[in-house]
Amino acid sequence: MEIDDNLCSFTARVCLQNKLDGYSYCIRHILEDKTAPYKQCNYVYPKNGKRCPNAAAKGDKKDGTYCEDHKKKAALFRLKLSRKYRPIETPETLLEELEYFASEENKTMSDSKTNDTSSHDISSFGLPAIAGYTQELFSDPESEQEYPIVGQSWVDDADSDADSIDTEQEDPLKHAGTYTAEEAALITRDKLIRLQSLYIEQFKRLQHELKEKKRKHLNALKHEKETMGSVHETPRDTQEAIRHYKRLKAATRYHKRHGNELILHWREKEKRMAISDNITANKITNQPQCLNENCTNRTLPFSKHCVQHILSDAYQVLYRPCDASPDCSRPVLQILEGPSCPLHSTLPPPITVESKPIVEETINVVSDEPDSNKQVVEEQKSPQIKMERNNLGQEDNISLPSCSEPMQEEVEAISPKKSNLIKTNGPIKNLNPHIQDMLHDNLYHLSLDTETHNLYKEFHDVKFVCMGGAPNRMKNFAHFIQNQLCLPESELMDISSKANRYCLYKCGPVLSVSHGMGVPSISILLHEVFKLLHYAKVQNPICLRIGTSGGIGLEPGTIVVSDKCVNGMLDSCHEVATLGKKVCHPCIIDQTLVNDIVSCASDLQFPVVRGTTMATDDFYEGQGRLDGAFCDYSAHDKFTFLKKLEDCGVKNIEMEASAFAAFCHRSGIKGGIICVTLVNRINGDQITQSKSVLEAWQHRPQQLAAKFILKTLALTKNGI
Repeated sequence: MEIDDNLCSFTARVCLQNKLDGYSYCIRHILEDKTAPYKQCNYVYPKNGKRCPNAAAKGDKKDGTYCEDHKKKAALFRLKLSRKYRPIETPETLLEELEYFASEENKTMSDSKTNDTSSHDISSFGLPAIAGYTQELFSDPESEQEYPIVGQSWVDDADSDADSIDTEQEDPLKHAGTYTAEEAALITRDKLIRLQSLYIEQFKRLQHELKEKKRKHLNALKHEKETMGSVHETPRDTQEAIRHYKRLKAATRYHKRHGNELILHWREKEKRMAISDNITANKITNQPQCLNENCTNRTLPFSKHCVQHILSDAYQVLYRPCDASPDCSRPVLQILEGPSCPLHSTLPPPITVESKPIVEETINVVSDEPDSNKQVVEEQKSPQIKMERNNLGQEDNISLPSCSEPMQEEVEAISPKKSNLIKTNGPIKNLNPHIQDMLHDNLYHLSLDTETHNLYKEFHDVKFVCMGGAPNRMKNFAHFIQNQLCLPESELMDISSKANRYCLYKCGPVLSVSHGMGVPSISILLHEVFKLLHYAKVQNPICLRIGTSGGIGLEPGTIVVSDKCVNGMLDSCHEVATLGKKVCHPCIIDQTLVNDIVSCASDLQFPVVRGTTMATDDFYEGQGRLDGAFCDYSAHDKFTFLKKLEDCGVKNIEMEASAFAAFCHRSGIKGGIICVTLVNRINGDQITQSKSVLEAWQHRPQQLAAKFILKTLALTKNGI
């Protein structure tokens, strides 16, 4: 298997950064190489007194041996000091500047009329009189004007690039206009060097603008081909269409070079490439052609064959021949489940829309008779569907019929109507069909919009969506995963800070987002996050919920990886009241993902178990607590119920698992739940551990999630 040698050779963990030219480490870990011309940045943080851990190039004395980030900050600080001070413009200062342009006659006339208070002073052409009148009119004797002080005056900086070279040396004869031949030559040389540097900067700017215009042109051309198709695919069934097609082909060939002109153009291009600084980059971008005869296709990366002839390479392991026919020479990826190529694959059966039983609707009717005990009458529109409920008040009749996965008939019965769902090519299955009719979509709670944001450009590289309840917890996780992925250290920005609802951080391929507390809060977030993944065209994302919970028979600090979910009524479904009717969505978790997460906990220093998670709609009575404001059951009732949960395999209780599992299963996205237990609910309801211990426990799900992400990215990096 071929492995990319351009990545960093850091051994402590997987580093996805490219290594520097001529070295085995990236810029973040280059200090591991003692022979490299780098040393630690000299910047010292004023708060903790620690030095910056980033690498800085040796010998750069101008910037004080700083890293790139602190070089920029130092340059901005010097630029701020070099700014000249301009006094505040007032009517008095402006009129004093204009006094220079007044003629002697006007000055004499104004002096003779200074003692006259008639209206002729105002209409006089004497500028000082006008200035004096205007000063009296506009100046405020009580104004609190702050005059400049010595500290605010401009101090010359010898290193300032804004001043020209010929004004740096304070020579009293430099403005005399008479120079010796040697001085004239030096001044001319300095000016030519300065002019040359300006021309070089201008050429670089023009080159950048041309590249940007080329990129926009290629994007527009690609979008045009995707939307309107190729000109060769247009129908040519009439003579007019044929003539139109010939004109289009002639127009595309109009600017092409032929014959001697083409040969001269290539020779000129080779000559320019030979003297250009980017000759190495141009050679790298041009991929060689396939080694097979009469094949003009480009080769695959790190290979000598194209995708059609990749089977000729005896050392490759990514492709295998088609198994459908020995005569078929088309390659098939090893990771695909199908044994044959697309031409020999069996088509799936056609999808037929079947009529679905009406979901059970329960109507509570309160009797008007005074002697009745508010009897409840259940009217069922579909007798084939029956949802079993448990009575928490009965001690001897507590059963958990839904702790196991629901039967296929139950899943079909509680699923929403198929007529309201559509299939898409994106990551979200069963997407809302009305989204296609919207001109733009406003993700209000995330402060994102399809009209003002390029969601594909910003989020198309996302692979993992990690969510938790508290914003501070997810902010800490964002910094933690940024360090684990060896990403460049930078200040993380809360993308959804303007909405002031949730927090959203992007760390490379990972989104860290808070979902609040409870099913209503997380359901709002999941709706908008899944639409965000749809607009960004994210392929095969994985969602992880990391949080806290109450354990059932487990020691505090234990990690629970959920493989099943039940709601507060002990049903393996998520109930939603839609248009006055009760709609249930099944809570099914991908078991392969659960196994992968549990396999990453082999070398961790804390216990990790898998089991069923119960999600309730309430923190106190819904979870059987005895410390709430109201409690209509006894301690014996609570203890009996918790023991039944333990016997059925329920490991922990929290408030969001059912909605999270139902949303992920409904959308076709893999979702995993990793929670730490803060208390054993059988022993009590109150948390007694210290704050430091709780912070250490809350960090454990983040460690397991980060290890799973690194392992998944490493497998993807190695092509497995």
